[in-house]
Amino acid sequence: MHVLLALTVLTLLAFVWVMTSHGSAPSEAELAGKHHRLTILTWNTARFGGLKNPSRNDVLKYLASQDADVICLQEAEVYKDDRHLTLTEVKQVLSKKYPYSYLDFSLYDSRHQFACLDWNTGKQVWAGRTAQAVPILADGMLYLYTATGELLLVKPDDTKLDIVSRSKVTLGEEQHWAHPVIYNGVMYVRHGNSLMAYQIK
Repeated sequence: MHVLLALTVLTLLAFVWVMTSHGSAPSEAELAGKHHRLTILTWNTARFGGLKNPSRNDVLKYLASQDADVICLQEAEVYKDDRHLTLTEVKQVLSKKYPYSYLDFSLYDSRHQFACLDWNTGKQVWAGRTAQAVPILADGMLYLYTATGELLLVKPDDTKLDIVSRSKVTLGEEQHWAHPVIYNGVMYVRHGNSLMAYQIK
């Protein structure tokens, strides 16, 4: 099974919408001996700027023009009124390039989910509860920096959320919102005015 792991970061009045632009996963033969890259675009849509007309909505036009494999949309709420885009209008524009969507309103009450999706169908394989977090991938492992100040090491698994280890960020102050960066086997994490470096390789 080809799977895609996606972190759904649900903030206040927000959700993440994940789409993939590929109709099917590459075969094992196509993958053999080749280097492949997965391009993920994360964008805060700010409710699509409140522009009702899809053809004139700069946020939608930008997203539709990108050549990403996956797009993750934050604050992508749509409303049932005459002043905002509807879900149908958003899907009509984006589904031409991104045919598979992960959009499950039943998950919103649980707020923070780390989900595993089937690459071929876009359907959820499993979902596990985490704190709000940002992910980064290196050497086959996922690193999550959560809004509660934890660093989680996650092993990709198509059957469960497999947290291998966790540690606490003890320096800095205010919100844990910065995105980690990995370079030459070192992961850099900023918290407020503090910068920490973790040897991960």
